[in-house]
Amino acid sequence: YAANDVEPMHVEGDKRKSSAGHVAVEGYLQSEGLPFTVFQPQYIYGPYTAKDCEQWFMDRVLRDRPVPIPSPGVQLTTLSHVEDLAALLASVVGNQKAIGQYYNLVVDRCITFDGIVKAVAKAGGKEAKIVHYNPSEMGLKKGEGFPFRAVHFFASADKAKRELGWKPEHDFIKDVDGLVEAYKSSVRMDKEIDFAVDDKILAAVGGK
Repeated sequence: YAANDVEPMHVEGDKRKSSAGHVAVEGYLQSEGLPFTVFQPQYIYGPYTAKDCEQWFMDRVLRDRPVPIPSPGVQLTTLSHVEDLAALLASVVGNQKAIGQYYNLVVDRCITFDGIVKAVAKAGGKEAKIVHYNPSEMGLKKGEGFPFRAVHFFASADKAKRELGWKPEHDFIKDVDGLVEAYKSSVRMDKEIDFAVDDKILAAVGGK
């Protein structure tokens, strides 16, 4: 979805980023009259996910490092469990009504960036050390630093609930204790993490 600072909660049909590669793919499928269903998950957490989500925060919190967060830190986002995504994918099998449809995958409750840090810190028995910064002043390249969009980014899953009978079963706050334990017992806890970008940000804002 394209950023929207007037109505930040996204629903299916809202303006999308024309530069996103998947938009061209979906356009091709439509033009060819092929059957498809589009799933739009936001920030998936849990085991065997393809990119960092909760791990980024744990890398820092569990090593007693400051966590650089884009100001003001109260931006709302949604973290959705991989099992909820799997359930949503399975719900359209054999369902002709789902052909050509778009479905958001999000949980029912938003969380703030600072809230993620605090939840992870509480679960890990650590102190949350948050340092806020303005991303536009850091001279960062695309993909450097914070792994999420720095603005409000959340959506509604009402369509999937209404049309597919799906509902999310997970909640990040309820899951975080288990996520932290899984991280601690993984090899990642023993890895050397590159914090060069963090250190650049912290030096610029006087964080420690």
